[in-house]
Amino acid sequence: MIPEIIPIMLMPLIVLFSLAFSLGGLALVIYAVYDVLVNQDKMEDYEKAIWILVVVLTHFIGAIIYLLVVKGGGEPVLNNKSYSELEKLYELREKDVITDEEYERLKKKFLEDKN
Repeated sequence: MIPEIIPIMLMPLIVLFSLAFSLGGLALVIYAVYDVLVNQDKMEDYEKAIWILVVVLTHFIGAIIYLLVVKGGGEPVLNNKSYSELEKLYELREKDVITDEEYERLKKKFLEDKN
């Protein structure tokens, strides 16, 4: 007699749970890819490509990471362009083209405009 590890009565429940989990993961991946392509207007094209690769290659885990980092984390205060603009402002202060007070005022105004 073959020992029964899992009772026969639980098999349909296990199959249904596995199916639901798989379909839920697939739906999450489809949603994440759709969101990257349609809703992320401020994201650069290379960033979109990277997120799509991450989500597709890592499936369910990548979709959860995407949702936590991009959707859940809010929008970053600075992107690459605005960081370089602030860097230029800092260089002007270092070269004594603008004073420390002007630098702080311009930096504060710049950051307020980004939000």
